[in-house]
Amino acid sequence: AATAFGGCRYNSHYTQALLTAYGGRVDERVISRYSEGLDGVIVEIKDNLVAVGGRMLMDELKVETGDDSLDPDILYIAVNSRYAGRILLASTLREGASDVVYQFQSSDIRTIMFTDEDEITGKAAARSLGFDKCYPSRSYESKLHLVSEPRTGYAGSDKRLLDASGAGIKMTEPGPELLNASADSMPELTVFNSNPARIADAHKLSRQIRDASNLNFAVQLGFKTAGVILSFIGLLPFWAAIAIESGVKYICSARKI
Repeated sequence: AATAFGGCRYNSHYTQALLTAYGGRVDERVISRYSEGLDGVIVEIKDNLVAVGGRMLMDELKVETGDDSLDPDILYIAVNSRYAGRILLASTLREGASDVVYQFQSSDIRTIMFTDEDEITGKAAARSLGFDKCYPSRSYESKLHLVSEPRTGYAGSDKRLLDASGAGIKMTEPGPELLNASADSMPELTVFNSNPARIADAHKLSRQIRDASNLNFAVQLGFKTAGVILSFIGLLPFWAAIAIESGVKYICSARKI
């Protein structure tokens, strides 16, 4: 989406990032000239030429920044072709993500984060979210090896990683493409929601179902065994043992999770 100021449309993603981070009102009366390119923007403010952009723009203006980084998340600032500083762009953490990590850890599940961010940024994000471990800038083959280890699940959208993991978890919104998807092409678990908390909810529900199934099996087996033994030694009529077993089955099937 473009941002409009005084009839001018500013389409550059650099401009969008700066305006979003600034969050204030831009006084266009001090701007006498504005131009944007693929690698930055240049404005003239009170007879000062201010350039904000990436490495290509700085090279074009012959501005020495003191490094040779091509990181697209670094914006350099130059005033009158002299280096004035830099802005580091960072991805925002999804609200409630730390709560999801805590829910998994409270169920004795070890959490690991993959990220393409650099080591400092990636580990700082993992630390703030509470992950047990972080693998920043990991190679794809290394990711495949890690998710294929026994009793390991992967939550994401990469099909190869979903197929390689012990439990693939994909988050997606319901749409027409799912109607044409075969059951074989779907991962072990598909969460029809973009909220990561639903993964923890699904895990909690699956454990409740497992526990309820185990309890029902144990109760039915116990009553059936007791009925057979009591009928065999003559302490209980056979019809009564069958009635008790049927009643126990009904009670177990009527239990709510």
